[in-house]
Amino acid sequence: MIFKLENRERGLINALIFKLENREREREREREREMERRNNLRVLVLMVVGLGFLARQSSSASFGQCYGECFIFCLLKPNETVCTCSLECLKDCLFPSSSLPSSLDNVPSSALTDRYCDLGCALFSCTTLSSKNKSAGVKEMESCVNSCSQICTSKKH
Repeated sequence: MIFKLENRERGLINALIFKLENREREREREREREMERRNNLRVLVLMVVGLGFLARQSSSASFGQCYGECFIFCLLKPNETVCTCSLECLKDCLFPSSSLPSSLDNVPSSALTDRYCDLGCALFSCTTLSSKNKSAGVKEMESCVNSCSQICTSKKH
């Protein structure tokens, strides 16, 4: 009789542990669903804000507008860092695909040299201005890139 009581108690304890573990798993799943809902809401809000920026933007966006939007959207991508977003956005905003010729055959070498000088200077001098906490340092970045353009133009003469 004592042996049966111990087995019975073990069975009750195991059943209780099983129920507690299930409750904990369910709570964890609910927390994950809540976090996913919040993340989806954040992304939605950022997309709406971004679309608002795009709607107000003229067809010939300034470097600052291009860089600010590019940087924010880049950071939303998984596994992107401030460094990779700075580099990608500098390249994309200094050399917008709409302004690139289909062939480099008819492009004067001085034009290419100026653009690559701008990019090199910006990579060396300006990429540290962007951070996740400084809303991409857009004004500082634009000023830095503009100073690179002046440096590259003055070196040519």
